[in-house]
Amino acid sequence: AAPTAGTLSSLGERVTAGTKEASSLCHEHLQHVLCSSFFTRAFLCRSNPLLLPPSQSMYSALFGLLDGNPFSDGGQLRVPGGLGSILEVLKEALQLLTAFQVHADITLQLCAYLFFFINASLFNALMDRGSVASFYQWSRGVQIRANLDLLMDWIQSVGLGDVASEFLQKLSAAVNLLATPKETLLQATWTSLRAEFAALNPAQLHHMLRAYGAGKSAPSRWRPSPEEEEDAARTGDILESFDCHPPLVLPSSCFHLELGKPVLEPALFQQLARLQEFAHGPTRASTR
Repeated sequence: AAPTAGTLSSLGERVTAGTKEASSLCHEHLQHVLCSSFFTRAFLCRSNPLLLPPSQSMYSALFGLLDGNPFSDGGQLRVPGGLGSILEVLKEALQLLTAFQVHADITLQLCAYLFFFINASLFNALMDRGSVASFYQWSRGVQIRANLDLLMDWIQSVGLGDVASEFLQKLSAAVNLLATPKETLLQATWTSLRAEFAALNPAQLHHMLRAYGAGKSAPSRWRPSPEEEEDAARTGDILESFDCHPPLVLPSSCFHLELGKPVLEPALFQQLARLQEFAHGPTRASTR
């Protein structure tokens, strides 16, 4: 059974509302971990408050990956402006984590959280745009695939390739489907497509195939198998949920500062003195 027009028209509203809510939730989680101590919060805010919400900065830049053309007029690969903005947010986030010596385990988990956010946000946007006639095209799929490859190249260069690959599977599968030549897709069956793009659930694959052939009757071989026909018709399963985010687990070892040992580092006491002055400054000023 095909989704109703009303269901498809509400898909965009669900994407927008869900992504904005997830952006807020992601920001809250990141800020909670980065700013769990008053020391970190005080100096982060004084240093550069714009670096505190990486997910909010990311949200405004994300869709450049879907829209940017990575090919020059001469056919050379380049980083388009939209993708460049995403890379800048990721670079600033890593610089922030490094500058404040955030624990390596927390750094890895926060990066995983950002990759999860990128995957869910862009995948849902891609599902929504499929409702627009002629958006799903091979040429667009090739552009998005090239943008995603450029993003992954940079992520690999900073040693986070395995983490990103794990959390970007769904988006990568959808983009690979779009980047498959139409002649190849027309020869494929539902069973073979399910095997090749296993990261997509039946509803997501069915949605993309229907949108890919918008205005034309889809090949009978694309029809869901009898055992998956009901699952393929569940439009509520098309969008990715932001609730299943990776956990944030506090580490128990390998800290820069071991409180069980004598603290002999003069720089630490200097920073604590600055923090004390910063914390009590407004209070002293108000009592004068």
